[in-house]
Amino acid sequence: MSNFSTYLSPSKARLLPVNSRERSIASHSLRQAWHYIFDYCPTLLAMYPPSGKEFLDVFLDKIEAANISLNWKVFFIILDDHKKAGTLTEDLCAELMMAAAIRWTISDLTKAQSIFIVEKNFGHSILGEKAAGIDDDKTFKVILHDNIDSTNDLFFSVSTSRLAEDHSNWEVLNYD
Repeated sequence: MSNFSTYLSPSKARLLPVNSRERSIASHSLRQAWHYIFDYCPTLLAMYPPSGKEFLDVFLDKIEAANISLNWKVFFIILDDHKKAGTLTEDLCAELMMAAAIRWTISDLTKAQSIFIVEKNFGHSILGEKAAGIDDDKTFKVILHDNIDSTNDLFFSVSTSRLAEDHSNWEVLNYD
């Protein structure tokens, strides 16, 4: 039972032999997943005391079963899950959007220079810009978005420009 999904699925990792190399790798991978999510979302961690394990185990098994990668888009899934459950607060929404933007600027390898994420219920929008060079920092801006027309509550756009007004190809995350 040594396939990659075992290392990001808590329920599959528990089936590995105790003290085995595979179980050790799975444990390390699951710790990395914990940091990937909770380092950027302390509000989410506070919702599932003391360690967030209650949430993380169920969430990781869910995305693994759906064959969803652990990437910047998982923060949209978490946001949507909490919205459906009635537990999405304005602070959690803003934190999850910022986490998605931060992870995108770190991981995106395309020529795109910025991501614009918009959430209509609380009126949040985040423009995340990649660093322009070695001495430049990534920047994140909160921008008003009244002029964006969409029937969806949460959407995003990536652009080769660093300007908010150049974002026009709006996408909705479809994962169901």
